Amino acid sequence: MKRLWFFLMLFLMFQTAKSQTSESDTVWSKSIGSEVKAVKFSPDGQFIYAAAIGRKPMKLSTETGEILREYEEFKFEGNVFFMAMDVSSDGKWLICGAYGNEMHIFDTETGLKVKTLKADYEDNSVYKFTNVAITQDKRSIIAIYTFEEGHKVTMNGIVIWDAISGELIKTIESRWAMKVAVSPINNYFCISYFWSELEDKQSEVELYDLNTLEKIQDLGYHNKRIYDIAFSPDGSLLASGGWDGVIKIWDVNQKKLVKEIKNAHGFGDISGYVYSLQFINNTLLVSGGTDHFKNNILFWNWHTELKLRDYLTIMPYDLTIHNSKLGISDYNNVVLIDFDELVGVKSDRVDGKFGNKPNPFQLTTEIQFVLPFSGIYNISITDSYAVEIEILCNGFLEQGEHKFQWIPKGVSSGTYFCTITGNNFSKTLKIMLEK
Repeated sequence: MKRLWFFLMLFLMFQTAKSQTSESDTVWSKSIGSEVKAVKFSPDGQFIYAAAIGRKPMKLSTETGEILREYEEFKFEGNVFFMAMDVSSDGKWLICGAYGNEMHIFDTETGLKVKTLKADYEDNSVYKFTNVAITQDKRSIIAIYTFEEGHKVTMNGIVIWDAISGELIKTIESRWAMKVAVSPINNYFCISYFWSELEDKQSEVELYDLNTLEKIQDLGYHNKRIYDIAFSPDGSLLASGGWDGVIKIWDVNQKKLVKEIKNAHGFGDISGYVYSLQFINNTLLVSGGTDHFKNNILFWNWHTELKLRDYLTIMPYDLTIHNSKLGISDYNNVVLIDFDELVGVKSDRVDGKFGNKPNPFQLTTEIQFVLPFSGIYNISITDSYAVEIEILCNGFLEQGEHKFQWIPKGVSSGTYFCTITGNNFSKTLKIMLEK
């Protein structure tokens, strides 16, 4: 009876997501035939790479969703939540790993295997790679592996290779490493850890120096497993989320927590899970998760905790972003949606930039923007650490062009952001203040 109830609930969740997902937002949805666990845009945005259980690595056209290539001599095996796949910053390498002793690098254009990287343990089918990331300069590849014995994880660790020579340069034995993320400015990498045996024990987010490969410090904790971590495009922020239903935003340079969104995908007293995270810019964030009744993608202004868009899915395992396009590994499908019109984000990730070089007697910065709809809007100034400096407006504004003046008293020179949110609309303006 319990088994029947489980499958009935699964069927209802599938039908709910299928019937309520907004077709107008979807560019295309491609059925792969097995669970898709990882997706990754090429740097130019022309392709999406996908990793699915029991399938070869795939290259899909961003324009049509057509499978253009499957990479031979390798399959993603094992029914795991994560799969180890990444693309180099120049788009030339596809890095893949699963069971065994080897990480494989393919030429994305020709499909040929470029090289094979070997870990320092014996080739054994009970070892598997669960996550991998390549640095922006293509010099280092960082992977997480686990060792299973009798369907129980008994060991876990991190291996780091020199991507050019293929030499294994470091192995870190750990207590349940889960995800790795590399900073886009090539200075740090982060590892999230979970505790397999004691679910009530705190999970950690740790920051490492990419040059020395040494741990710098713990950024902080979650109460349960951390499912995903992601850097912002400029590398100044890190987001983390997991089974405790909380999204945390960390200032990487200051090494401190700057925001905590509790019960991000839950409702009422029901705490949901956060499965996947991606920054759009320093203000906007996308998360995939569940409240145990429905699975969805949420677009956030994380500064204000305002939900800009709720996009229903089947199971959002992984997310990838390029400009205003979002790729989703959604159960057996790869889905592409265009969020440009949904949240008002332009392709350069920052909607406008203003310089300010006042004379000693004039400190005013004039901010101009156009609203597509009349409605209630909040216009605020924040610093690069998401600290609110001033609210310029919190009320009704007509559709059309608007101008506001900000007099930056008591603040130093630097980068600031003007965030406009309301009426299912968001815009971020970058201000370079020089006194």
